Amino acid sequence: MCGRNRGKRTFSVTPTYHVALNVDDITSIAKDRGFIVENLGDLGISMRTNDISVSFMKSGSAVLVGPKDEQEATSLYKDLLGVKSIITEHKNI
Repeated sequence: MCGRNRGKRTFSVTPTYHVALNVDDITSIAKDRGFIVENLGDLGISMRTNDISVSFMKSGSAVLVGPKDEQEATSLYKDLLGVKSIITEHKNI
């Protein structure tokens, strides 16, 4: 999905496999990349920079506001998750 939020492109990422988020790893990666973690709750985590905001749900789905295109959105999603943060069972949901 691509939409607009105050002129910024908005992307929704929904993995086709099971993802269990490691919130501590994602928080650390996000802070290392200059993100401010705004909300951390039972359902997920939200973070932002001046130009981009990202909200991850515990299911692995995410909404990214601000990437210039789908490739940047996908790359950012994967970068923020990090290899250790993804636990997959490779089941189609």
